[in-house]
Amino acid sequence: MRSSTSVTPEAERKRSLLERWGVRQLAYLYFDSLRAVREMAAAAGLSLDPETEQEELAVVLARAALELPSPPHNALAVDPHREASKLTLLVAGLLY
Repeated sequence: MRSSTSVTPEAERKRSLLERWGVRQLAYLYFDSLRAVREMAAAAGLSLDPETEQEELAVVLARAALELPSPPHNALAVDPHREASKLTLLVAGLLY
């Protein structure tokens, strides 16, 4: 009799297959987001080639596409939430 904690080889194979599929899906979503940013930049007339010295713009667009948080260091010391009510920010965050 098998214990409830043992995993059959078939179940292990299925789990492994699902994990690999999940990684592929995530990679595709990241790639597709970056491709969309490149297309939008081209439609706006922006060049994201390394020779054009617009590296910062490319980084900002990539971070937005991947929905990564902004870096903690704020070089310009601009706080977009300085005059916003905390309640308004909370409601907006919950609605998002």
